[in-house]
Parts: sequence; structure tokens; C-alpha cells
Amino acid sequence: MLGPLLGGVLLGVIGFRYVLLSLAILLSFWTMLCMLQLKERQTGAKGAVQRTGMAVQFHGLLRERKTRVFLLAGICANFGIFGLLPVLPLHVKPYAETTALTAVWVGILQAILWAAVWLTSSWWGRRNDVSPVHRNYVIAATLCGIAIVLQAMAPAIEWLVSYRIVQGAASSALVQSVFLMVTRSAPEGELGARLGYARSILFTGQIAGPMASGLLGAVFSTSAIFALHGAVIITGGLLVGLFASPKSTRRQMEHDPSRLPHPLPNDK
Repeated sequence: MLGPLLGGVLLGVIGFRYVLLSLAILLSFWTMLCMLQLKERQTGAKGAVQRTGMAVQFHGLLRERKTRVFLLAGICANFGIFGLLPVLPLHVKPYAETTALTAVWVGILQAILWAAVWLTSSWWGRRNDVSPVHRNYVIAATLCGIAIVLQAMAPAIEWLVSYRIVQGAASSALVQSVFLMVTRSAPEGELGARLGYARSILFTGQIAGPMASGLLGAVFSTSAIFALHGAVIITGGLLVGLFASPKSTRRQMEHDPSRLPHPLPNDK
């Protein structure tokens, strides 16, 4: 939240080179501090870890359809959210008067986005504890996608600010819901491996999103790219609503009774 805000302001004051140098020095300082001060206690849980091959772990992660659908939706979410980064400065430039102001506004808009994520993440987490996760994901993905599409046609910078708030507030539910479903499906002793694989899978969205924006930016306008990314996020929510609900899971079990689902106490 603070990084984009301070980076956008400092970019117009000290320049890009010194901003990068300052970040490198700050990161080195915190790395040394963590190395000296952080200590991990031995929990004695190593004996419970099942030492299985990577292919077995990957197959176990993707075995349940509900988990597969949530992972696909998470890829869509990362595609849409991180794919906006390359085109955001170009989209903001017509609203700003100078290049320096463009950098400042990009930093402000990114800071507003992450501030909204920071404020609402715990609220969505609580909702996932007391209500069906798939329903929360559908609502959040729809709101996030609509907010991104509306940014494509924002009449003024003030509208961009309000839409970014909605986008951040809704997007904070997406990836955390995916990881929650992965956590619930993981057997004892395999949680770390499952989360690692899930994170690698979700990174494909972070790779494909900016790449698609870069390739399409030479052909389409930034507004069209914003609309595309918003539509991809909404599509991920539709996939969860159609194929990851308890009803669809029960229908799958009727066709394949050998796949016993893990209990999900919040499914209704």
C-alpha cells in the first residue's frame, strides 16, 4: 500500500534511478535484519510429513473438481488484476496533465487499491468462515470485474479512484478463497506442498495477464484491455458458481461415487 504511493511521489522528485537504488538498499537492510532476528522453533512435525513425489502431490491437488475450478478461477483473477499493471500508466495519462503527475496518480491509484484490500481482507475471511465460499467468490468476482470494466469508461480521475476502491475491496476475497479451498482439501502433512503447488499454478495468471496486455496494447486501446480483464475475472466467478457449488459436486459424486469429497462445514 505504501510502496506504490511513496514510489509514485518520489519518482517525480528524485527520479527512477534513485528510487530503485533506495528500494535495493531498504530491501538489503530488512533482509539482514530478518536473518539476524527471526528464529523458527522446532515443532516436531517432520515425522507427520508424507514424502511423496512431485507428480503424486500435483495429482492430489487437482484430483477434486472443486479444487480445480477454484484454481482456474484464481488464475483468471490474477490474469485480470495483474494484467492491468502494464496498461495502467497509459490509461491514466490522458487524465493527468504531465508525465510526473501520471506517475503520482498511478502510485495513488495502486495505493488506494491495496488499502481497500487491506481493509476488507479480514471481512471476507470471516464471511468464508460462516457462509459458503463459492457464493462469496461469485459475488466478489462479479463486483471486481464490473469495477474494472467501469474504469475503462471513467469520465474523470475521481471516478477511477472510486472504482479502484471497489476493485480492491472485492479482489481481496479472490485468492484467499482459493487458498482456503486448497487448505481444506489437503491431508495432514501435505499442506505446505499443496499450497506451494497452488501458488505456482496461480502464478500462471500473473504471467499471462501482463503478457496479454503487452501484446494487445499495440492493437487495442487501454479501455478495451481493461474491459477484457474485467470480463476474465467475471468468467472465473461464473465457473465457480456453475461447477464448484455443493449441488454440482453432489451431481459429480452421483456419476463417480469413488471420489469421496472432503467435508466442508460451510457448504450449504
